Amino acid sequence: MERYLSRSPQAGWLDALGLRLAILAGCELWFFLLWDVSLPAMIAGAALAAMIFLALRLMKKSSVARKEQALRRRIGGELALEELLLAPAKKAHFQVALLVSAKWPVVLQRVTEDGMLCSYGSETLLIACLALPPEEPVQPAQLLEIQRACRRHRADRGVACLTGKCSAAAQKYAEENLFPLRVMEREELLSLAGQAWPATDEQLVALGKRKKKGFPLSALLERMLRREKARRYLLYGTGLMLMGFTIGGRWYLAPGTICMLLGVLCRYLPRRSETL
Repeated sequence: MERYLSRSPQAGWLDALGLRLAILAGCELWFFLLWDVSLPAMIAGAALAAMIFLALRLMKKSSVARKEQALRRRIGGELALEELLLAPAKKAHFQVALLVSAKWPVVLQRVTEDGMLCSYGSETLLIACLALPPEEPVQPAQLLEIQRACRRHRADRGVACLTGKCSAAAQKYAEENLFPLRVMEREELLSLAGQAWPATDEQLVALGKRKKKGFPLSALLERMLRREKARRYLLYGTGLMLMGFTIGGRWYLAPGTICMLLGVLCRYLPRRSETL
């Protein structure tokens, strides 16, 4: 995990080497000033530097562990919110209610299609999940639906948990208090999900495989050799060849020939049968 947290292995190695050389030189210089240049001063300086190196190593180990845990919580939260996008409504409401109950003393009672009914002290809450893509902002109309659901289920307040962004209009609408509604935005929900379900090693491996991008040679060739591009290639190739013969520029002949060849391939290359 440490190699994912540094800028690059070479930069980290050079920074560490430079820091240790500076510490060693400082320790040696300190004892040279105290005891003059002598073998005991050199040994004492090296011993002090070794103690500082050990302390730095322990501090780095602790720092890497903290960063690793923070990274696992962040990735775990992202994966958990991603799962909510395709989850059934009742399951999504139940999951976000579990997250809310981990931070506040909320007792889960009954899950409905509109949300999870919970008790919070003497109040009845309706906790609902608005599962939207991260880039899509929540609109006031969607918050109004949660308020209507609260009225239907006779809840005292509503809690809207957002997996997407909260638009300025929705934030303003929630603050007008037409009906008590608490909006938990994406970052707050992400933090709760990360604490509850940090990413495991298996999830990190699967995420790395999913995000690994190779060179899509077959896809690139398929896009280059589309049948509808044949006319364009032939037009460009003809123009380049004419320029090469008329103005005497031989360097136009090679790209012209390539364009003509691509046009012929686009026109006559056999195609795979299309599938759904």
